[in-house]
Order: sequence, then structure tokens, then C-alpha cells
Amino acid sequence: MLSLIKMAGEYFQVDRSYIFQFSEDMQTRSLTHECCTAGVKPQKERLRDQSLTNLPWWTEKLKSKSCIPISETDSLPPEAEGEKREFKTQNLSSLIYVPIIKEGQLIGALGFDTVKQKVEWTKAHETHLFILAELISSALTSCQAEEALNTSSREQLLLV
Repeated sequence: MLSLIKMAGEYFQVDRSYIFQFSEDMQTRSLTHECCTAGVKPQKERLRDQSLTNLPWWTEKLKSKSCIPISETDSLPPEAEGEKREFKTQNLSSLIYVPIIKEGQLIGALGFDTVKQKVEWTKAHETHLFILAELISSALTSCQAEEALNTSSREQLLLV
């Protein structure tokens, strides 16, 4: 999975590429996969089990299965004040998110951001990222199924 988002990050020439996964009750998000270019501080440890209540604008956009292209963090609308604070904490210049959907349900978000430069996100970027999010959804589903199978096998071995 990491190699996939790393390659996508290189393709889009961003400083950081990552996957957030949401809790089943949609109350928290955790950064589960992350690739950073040299000199960019990873956020994986800091963004674990983070409440979504502080990011209502972002969360609603993703729940509506919309892409969120942000070419300049200063251009966020007033209702995205929490998001603007979070993005400033990470020194982000530009970012884009697409929802990760499994069986019609939002399970996470695929994100790309820049610290060193601004990016004008295009419809072509969005189209490519939606396709990539579908691949990631399939990969996450496969990983979860494999993990459940391994857990079940271990439990059966313990019973023997």
C-alpha cells in the first residue's frame, strides 16, 4: 500500500501522500499510511484517533463523496476555520482529498499535500485520484479480509 501512495505522490509531485481511515462510528480518523519527501515532517503519530468534530467542513465534504481541492489554505471559507488551523499547524500550502468508499460507505480519505509550493488542482487530478481511491479501497478491503482470516486461524490453533 505504501509503495502505491509513494508512487502517486511522486507522480503528482507533492510533499506528502497519505491515507486516513475513519472509525466505524465516523467519530475519529487515523492516519494509517504516509509517505513524505525529504525535509517534510511526518504526521502519522500526531494524527492518530483524531476527532472529526474539529473538522466539520472537511468531514461533510467527504461524506457527500466530494473531492476537496485546496490550492491555497488561506482561501478556505470561514466555515472551515478548524481545518485552516489544522492545515497551518502542518505548514501546508496546497492539498487535495478524495473520499475512499467501500460498498457505498465512506471509510477514509486519500490525501496529498505540499509544503514547499502551491498547486492548482485540475479536474484531471481529481479524476486520477478518484480512480486511485477505488484501487485503495479494494486493497484495504483485501488487507482487512486477510487480517480477519489470519486472526480466525490463530484463534482456531489456540483451541486445538
